[in-house]
Amino acid sequence: MWGQRRLSYLKNCLKVLYYYLFTSCKLNFHLADIKDHAQVLFLRLVEEYAEKEGIMKMKQLKEENQMEWVCRMSNLENRAAEIVKAELIYPFEGR
Repeated sequence: MWGQRRLSYLKNCLKVLYYYLFTSCKLNFHLADIKDHAQVLFLRLVEEYAEKEGIMKMKQLKEENQMEWVCRMSNLENRAAEIVKAELIYPFEGR
């Protein structure tokens, strides 16, 4: 997912970098590196947010109201994904 988004961004917005990486046979390494960094950052952010907001300690909420717990976790994951996109996938958008 992260690698494909980065590839699309390179092709559409950073064409010079894309062609450099492609012609120097570094594109796959770049995409794999971005994918790995993005996944690590995403998981770390989700864990930090869950701990900060006490969601992981809400076993009672998870047992009594699973939908509420799922909504909170989904919100957390969406926020983390937005940060990953802004920092690693589309770093020059909107600047």
